[in-house]
Amino acid sequence: MAGNYTLVLSGAAGITDLVGNLLAAGTTAELFTVSTTSLSGSIGNDRYVLSTSNGSLLIEETLSGAAAHTYSVPLDQISSLRLDGGSGDDTLILNSALPFTPVFDAGTGNDAYQINAGSWSFSDDLSAASERLDLSIANAAVSFASSQQLQSLSIGAGGRVNLLPGGGRTLRATALDLSGNGTLDLADNDLILQGTEANRQEMLEAITAAIRSARNVSPRWSGNGITSSAAASKHIPYRIFSLTSHPTSTVSTRPNANAEKMISKPISILSQLRRSPASGWPPTSAVVSWMAAISAGISKG
Repeated sequence: MAGNYTLVLSGAAGITDLVGNLLAAGTTAELFTVSTTSLSGSIGNDRYVLSTSNGSLLIEETLSGAAAHTYSVPLDQISSLRLDGGSGDDTLILNSALPFTPVFDAGTGNDAYQINAGSWSFSDDLSAASERLDLSIANAAVSFASSQQLQSLSIGAGGRVNLLPGGGRTLRATALDLSGNGTLDLADNDLILQGTEANRQEMLEAITAAIRSARNVSPRWSGNGITSSAAASKHIPYRIFSLTSHPTSTVSTRPNANAEKMISKPISILSQLRRSPASGWPPTSAVVSWMAAISAGISKG
């Protein structure tokens, strides 16, 4: 565990100093510092819970379902923390704000990252160190400066996720759940949800409702749901794509300066779609139908 430590000898045991003098029992050595903190998990399902109490970081570690162990270290003596989950289905839960951002190397398996407090900024893809990652946010704010590829994203009450502006970033997941006043701000970036033929329509309807919730308030785009700080500042709503590719279906959204015209004329969205040589597109009538439904849903007050 990183921090500053003092070594006190409990017995002589023939220990000498650097010039060969024997050290007596009870001798206090010089203060030494451990700068890197890491905990390694097992091959099973591991769980880490981080919280703070009375100026200390508490780390509750549960390996492979065994009894939990709690480590404590003063916050002013730790500046980094790395948690290596290894194989298995591993979980990291952040229940308190921290002066640093832990690194969660979840490894293989179905892993979960729950953030329940604080404001956090991530410059890398969280899933880069996880085979499959479910991310849950509640009572916390998370900002991403890079594209994210998640298994699922859940934003609950008090939660906000910001995909920082600049364009070219993509938030991709197979499931998106927004509840309470949870908010996703795409700015000028992309959201891609990869579903199935079976849940495509349900997913599309959920996104439509979330965008409508954020847009149809005063001022525009200040509500909860799927919003865009870029759209709010430029008074532009969303362009929405509905695509189908075998064997999965994709629903994608992105702010666009021409979106207001598109909403009044849904069929014009077709000119914005780019054909995929690998999978092609569904029938034009289906695309028009989806676009008309979305446009009506978003515009409806």
